[in-house]
Amino acid sequence: MTRTPAIHDAVRHIITSHGGDFFGQDRHSASVLTDLGEALSWMYIVRDASADVLVAALRAAPTVAAEQSISPAAAGGCAALLLKAARDKAMPTKLAAAARLLADAATRAAAAGEPWTWALAAA
Repeated sequence: MTRTPAIHDAVRHIITSHGGDFFGQDRHSASVLTDLGEALSWMYIVRDASADVLVAALRAAPTVAAEQSISPAAAGGCAALLLKAARDKAMPTKLAAAARLLADAATRAAAAGEPWTWALAAA
């Protein structure tokens, strides 16, 4: 009888500001954010500045070393794109849920006029 090991490799997580928890943060797996960035890059042909900022931030999620911030104006554009992606029928459920949470956080950041920040979670 074989046993599967109980120890798994550590998964990197990214903390985003303006989230829905008590501290105003959301925690996302870096691999989910990378997958979402890939899905957005091939799903939406029409590009604008906020779409490029968002896709670049999502693709760079596993390699975030320091805090990264997105301006309030770009966060508003990112929120619209993420909401569109979350509602798309072709988007896998796990990625659609992450897109919706990110869209809500980006909307809160844009409404508050504050930069939307991303940082690597402490292990």
